[in-house]
Amino acid sequence: MNTKKTLLKGNTIKDPKYTWVYLGVTALALGGIGYWYYRKKRGQDDTDLLSKELGQMTSTLTKRTTAPTTVGGRFRCTNRKNYPLAYGTCMKDVEMLQQYLLKVHQADLGRSGPHKNGVDGMFGNKTNKAAKKYLGKTSFSRNDIESMKMANKIIKR
Repeated sequence: MNTKKTLLKGNTIKDPKYTWVYLGVTALALGGIGYWYYRKKRGQDDTDLLSKELGQMTSTLTKRTTAPTTVGGRFRCTNRKNYPLAYGTCMKDVEMLQQYLLKVHQADLGRSGPHKNGVDGMFGNKTNKAAKKYLGKTSFSRNDIESMKMANKIIKR
């Protein structure tokens, strides 16, 4: 009868052997939760990082002017120097188009760019939608951009 009581006493939390087990399980659980939260805040997986790096390498090796693709939900430029300006173009003249849409039409272009007003030089989804809504087209020639530059200069005064 005494042996049963001593066995039951040995299985309590006060036993150092079980204390270390509980501490280890708790530490692993907290570490896992912390890692999950870190990844959630960061918003990327290792596979996304690898695919982005591979996408950047292939885009520098092959120059294409087709519609841009998104990697991990992010926009990627495919045209950096050719006219007409259309979805996927990234250059200074796109900034002029975005400034025109912002100043003349007060279009919502998002929160990207150095001033967090959507003027970032990337002809993405929001620029495309605003151009179609306010200007009635989604492709712009050099003459269109020059006239927008003149309008922006006049508005500044």
